[in-house]
Amino acid sequence: MRLEDGSKGWKEWNLKIKCAVKFMWTPGHEGIEGNKRADEAAKEAESGESSDPKKLPAFQRHTPLPVSVSATRQVLKKEMKNRWKTEWKTSLRYTKTKGINNSLPSDDYLHIIYQLQCNQASLPTQLRTGHIPLNTVLHHIKHPNTPNCPHWKNGIHKTIHHFLIVCPHYNIAR
Repeated sequence: MRLEDGSKGWKEWNLKIKCAVKFMWTPGHEGIEGNKRADEAAKEAESGESSDPKKLPAFQRHTPLPVSVSATRQVLKKEMKNRWKTEWKTSLRYTKTKGINNSLPSDDYLHIIYQLQCNQASLPTQLRTGHIPLNTVLHHIKHPNTPNCPHWKNGIHKTIHHFLIVCPHYNIAR
């Protein structure tokens, strides 16, 4: 609250012991005694562990502790990510994709994709999942009649690897 002299502070509270409080900003809590223990206590609280009721102030012993919105959000995000990973690993595309990138689903990839427009994001997604309109994939729907690369006479399948790395027909474009 604003005091008579214009500064901000506390008015007289009916405290049994008077004390002076000094606030200091320090980068990253460097050199602050007890900071490591405070971090450990915060992690315990985040994981659902509470303080021993006997150690709480009297007015908090019989009422439920407040819920941290931030901690709740973190728990929900972690649960969603675990569920997402489980569902992904049981999907049909996982077996093809894990050979390309075993880290999927990943936040880094999503960060990249979210910055692109939908038509731009579809290409890297198709490349990663192996479901891109090349002859090997299109052959499953009978278009074209062969999964082979039209630039090779010896029956090499036109796969992503062949198209991007091997086929000499695309050397100039590469």
